Amino acid sequence: MKRQIIYSLLSTCLTFGAVPSHADEGVYVKALAGLGQLADSDFGSASLGNGEGEFELGFAAGAAAGYDFGRWRLEGELLYRTNTLERVSGTVFDGVDDGDFSSLGFGVNALVDFNLLPNPKITSYAGMGVVWFQEIDMDFETGAGEFSYSGDDTALQFMLGSRYQLNPRLAVYAEVRQLVADGIELEGEGLSVGTLEADYSRTEFVLGLGYRF
Repeated sequence: MKRQIIYSLLSTCLTFGAVPSHADEGVYVKALAGLGQLADSDFGSASLGNGEGEFELGFAAGAAAGYDFGRWRLEGELLYRTNTLERVSGTVFDGVDDGDFSSLGFGVNALVDFNLLPNPKITSYAGMGVVWFQEIDMDFETGAGEFSYSGDDTALQFMLGSRYQLNPRLAVYAEVRQLVADGIELEGEGLSVGTLEADYSRTEFVLGLGYRF
C-alpha cells in the first residue's frame, strides 16, 4: 500500500510537471498547522518483546520558507507532530493506554505547480521531500511512571495540494501528505532499558498561510 501511494504521487509529479503554471518567482514563507493519523506501529526489542501501538488522531504545527522558480519550488520546513497513544498490545507495556509518539523534524521539499482547475487563483501542486527528525520519541505512561524512548532518523514525505491566491502577497494552502519511516531505532532514557525499533507512518491534512516577498 505504501509503495502504491508513493508511485501514484511520483506519477502525478511527472505528469503535471509539463503543465505550466503562472506563479511569479520569489521568496515566500508559510505558517503550517494540521491533523495527522499515525498508522498502527509495530515495535519491539529483545528486552521488551514485540507488539503494536494504536494511536488517536494527532496534530502538527510549524513553519516553512522557500523559493518559487515560477513552476518548481524548493522549500525547507520545521514541523512538530504528535499522536496520543490509544492502546498497546504485546510487549511489557501490554494494555497501557496513555502516552504519545511525537517528532520534531526538518524537511526539504521539492514541488511542482500546475494548473488543474480553470480558476486562475487556484494552483495545484505535488511534491516530495526528505525529513530529518531532530528528535522522535515514544512515551508510555504506566502506574510505575513514564518510560521514554527517543532517537533521530530520516523519512520520506509526499504531498498533493492546492494554493488559493488571496492577493499578490497572501495565499492559503491545503494539502494531503504521506510520511513514511520504517524501523526507527529509539534508545531508552532514564529508567527505560534497551532499545526500541518502531515504524512511523503518518497520513496528514495540512493547512498553510503563505506570504510572498
